[in-house]
Amino acid sequence: MLTSSDSDSTKAILVPLLLVIIALGWAWAVRPSLFYTLSTQVSSRLNGISTKTIQLSDHDVRLLVGKGSEPLLLLHEFTGSKESWLPLAKTLPNRYQIIAPDLPGMGRSSRRSNTDYDIERQATRMAELVRKLELGQVHITGLGMGAEIAANLASRFPERVLSLTLIAPSGIATPTASDFDRARTDSNPLLPGSSEGFRQLQDKFLYGAPPNMGKPEFSFRSNQNIQFRRFNQKILADIEAASTRLSASLPGIIAPAQLLWCDGDKLRDSSGLGLLKTIAPTLRVEKLSGCGHMLPEEQPKILAARIDSFIVNPYAADTAERNASSGNTLTLSPNN
Repeated sequence: MLTSSDSDSTKAILVPLLLVIIALGWAWAVRPSLFYTLSTQVSSRLNGISTKTIQLSDHDVRLLVGKGSEPLLLLHEFTGSKESWLPLAKTLPNRYQIIAPDLPGMGRSSRRSNTDYDIERQATRMAELVRKLELGQVHITGLGMGAEIAANLASRFPERVLSLTLIAPSGIATPTASDFDRARTDSNPLLPGSSEGFRQLQDKFLYGAPPNMGKPEFSFRSNQNIQFRRFNQKILADIEAASTRLSASLPGIIAPAQLLWCDGDKLRDSSGLGLLKTIAPTLRVEKLSGCGHMLPEEQPKILAARIDSFIVNPYAADTAERNASSGNTLTLSPNN
């Protein structure tokens, strides 16, 4: 039989839980993008990941922070967000403290129309973030634009970087044109003006196969792209106007670095892998099949294994590197 104190304790648990369920149900029906925000916050907390805001010298940066002891900085793709790293964060070994920011000018971080967002300035901001969080040295993984920022950071702030994992980086013209290169005209598919345009961007260029994305997540991502389309144009113009790009950063990297690229990447062709290996011969390279550009979302378990094994033994020359150098690919499977 429940006592009065037991009943009060039960109410103290059930009432907040009921309110959360009601709020999530309302958000799903009325504002699916808000539902996605709330549900990812709940899911993140259950996985030991909290959301913070850090004030840099010129921006407020929103970020996800894990509880591990070995910092791993995760830098997302152009117009992406910190949430794109959650599938990977949930599969990494517990010792890694994931640091996943919304890059300045994107996601929930602040935007400033009178500020430049070229790769070098973004790298400087990320170095400041590492210093503000008192992380000392970090491992870094970046995708696309995030990979180019990571390379620039590693080249200019070598004392901050322990290892580097670059995934299909931007900043080079690949020897073979990608599907995106051939489709790009005066209207850039990376800057969709409608939800249908965003869906086409996903299906045609970002993923190896159309993603199984629920209504709330699609609503959140498409709204972010459409709402900030003009500002994203500014960011892209700042990046493309800069004289220093990826090929200038690679030779200055001291930390051990690996380069991963899927041969099904329709945004940036995997022929860039061989080109970058020529520019930076010490890069450990691997070409993968069975995935598109969004490797952290399409194959998070396999990416987590690649990052972890590289950090543990960065100088191991394995068959994957030899296969990539010879032009062969490694097909992804649950056992890889």
